Amino acid sequence: MALSYCNDHLTDGFIPREQVSRLITATPSRALRLANALVTAGLWEDRGADGFQVHDYLDWNDSADEVRKKRGAITEARSYAGRMGGLRSAEVRRSKRASKPEANHEANASGVLEAKRSPLHSTNPPIVPPSPFATSTTTNRDDPNATPRGWIPPPGTIYPDGCAKPGFAHIFPPERRGQCPKHQVGQQTASGEAGG
Repeated sequence: MALSYCNDHLTDGFIPREQVSRLITATPSRALRLANALVTAGLWEDRGADGFQVHDYLDWNDSADEVRKKRGAITEARSYAGRMGGLRSAEVRRSKRASKPEANHEANASGVLEAKRSPLHSTNPPIVPPSPFATSTTTNRDDPNATPRGWIPPPGTIYPDGCAKPGFAHIFPPERRGQCPKHQVGQQTASGEAGG
């Protein structure tokens, strides 16, 4: 119990006299008799009115200063690991957001993410094949309403098969505003309209 007390309170092996009776369940007089027995056995040293010193404590245990340094190093290492883990977590979240263009477009529309330039406003947009239902005007340079070569729709505005999603048709060139029969049927059924 004395060694645990010294380690917990970083006393370098010193036990104040008033603490001796608190280390074990005994009366103060019995605790002092046991302490004196430890002194007689050479395990403790009597320091007079102040208390007792565990013999050769620092030969077998770290000093209070060494323990504080080690604890400080552990605290700093944990703090550093926490910061690095937080940075890595943020990096993973950013890469997940970047890998979901449709989610990014919806977040941009709601103002969650920073506004970014659309491919429509890019000075050098990538070239993509025309929609499967686009007319021959897609590459006709004489038609002012034709889809410009290389035009691509913004992320999240088309279905995987190239059809314009409802609510985004106005940003498409005229020949790209229509929907294929599959999506027209689905839209009519969902809205309850007949015909088509």
